[in-house]
Amino acid sequence: MLMQALYGQKLVFFGIIEPLTSLMKLSFLLSFIILLAPILFSLTMLFARTFELKTPFFIDLSALSLFLYFIGIIFCLSVTLPFGIKFLLAFQNEALQPAISVTRFIDFTLFLGLIFGIIFQLPILILFLSYTGIINVKFLKKNRKIAFLLIMIVSAMLTPTPDILNLLLMAVPFYFLYETGIIVSDFYVQKS
Repeated sequence: MLMQALYGQKLVFFGIIEPLTSLMKLSFLLSFIILLAPILFSLTMLFARTFELKTPFFIDLSALSLFLYFIGIIFCLSVTLPFGIKFLLAFQNEALQPAISVTRFIDFTLFLGLIFGIIFQLPILILFLSYTGIINVKFLKKNRKIAFLLIMIVSAMLTPTPDILNLLLMAVPFYFLYETGIIVSDFYVQKS
């Protein structure tokens, strides 16, 4: 229904059981998202106790990670996905009409949401690596150009369309998250 309202396209199904399996897949994902907070907190406490690390740092880390994950999904669903779908649907003409299946649409949406949720974890990764001493903030600041190039390459591989707009819709937040990771790491490393 959302697909028809936003893009004028109807979703179709090609198998008798496809609507049921799609609904089950979507229900499983929503359940996982709801349970993500307690799972992440339990894992954080396990790592903090196992490695005898400062517990408040890891509580902050897990809360920030969860927040960034949801922001990534929201950004994907509200900004990137609509642009990508409009671009892909622009290929239709009289001879080529889309028949978008429920399963493929859900898989496409879940894949992009997962990718953006993971990409939005970049500040957490930078913070963790800086906190443990694997990398330092000076190294990250010195290699900004290389990071920008790598971000552009990864964004080009992960975006579903070949246009520059969708590439930038992934690369710009990705680079912003890189810079955010540097700032947050600098703050936490100086604090500890």
